[in-house]
Amino acid sequence: MAAPLRKSKRSIIYKPVCKTSELGYTARLANIPQPPMRRTKNEAEQTRNSILDAALTLFDEQGYTQTTLSSIARKAGVTRGAIYWHFENKDEILVALAQEQFHDLMQQNADAVRRPNSWETICDNLITFFQTLIHHPARLRFFRVFNQHGCTQPLAQLHRDYKLIWQQQCREIVERGKAEGRFRADTDPDYLFFHMGVIFRGLVEMCLEEPDNPSLAAYIERALKNTTAMLQTL
Repeated sequence: MAAPLRKSKRSIIYKPVCKTSELGYTARLANIPQPPMRRTKNEAEQTRNSILDAALTLFDEQGYTQTTLSSIARKAGVTRGAIYWHFENKDEILVALAQEQFHDLMQQNADAVRRPNSWETICDNLITFFQTLIHHPARLRFFRVFNQHGCTQPLAQLHRDYKLIWQQQCREIVERGKAEGRFRADTDPDYLFFHMGVIFRGLVEMCLEEPDNPSLAAYIERALKNTTAMLQTL
């Protein structure tokens, strides 16, 4: 089994919006056993990763609502204090998992917008994203959880934020493509964004339904290349 993906960097795109007050947070921590203060950065990162791995497994197996911080702590082999050291609540854990899954794609697309042939580069980024999705059980597990609990706040807010960023990227690509003669003058960037969103969600569903289909990766690559080429002619 392939090792779960894990990124140590925090997302630079989104910061959870539902924070309790610093005073309230401090008061809560005062009543919870805290992990040792003298820990190396590597040890802290390992603990954080263990918490995220355990949470994702439990969210998938027993559902987000039924999973408690205590059960996550037991699964990860850490104390509740260690969880509160890294995350304020269960929602923050779910958001951190989402940020890990989308961070690279969002950053790569942000870089692609500034390059020549940006539309084709974004297509290649999406192909890589789905190839990784197919071959990494942890990523598939996250999307099963996301499909069930995507309306949970603040995950819904994160989703909206990412959609707005992607929509703006589409607009920038189309406007520059019109100026360069690579898109028709009447191309609607918002329709292009809508169409790609439909394709993206459909391909995620296919990955969840047929993860063992030996032709899936090739079909996804073909579908994305055909779609991106077709959208340039609309």
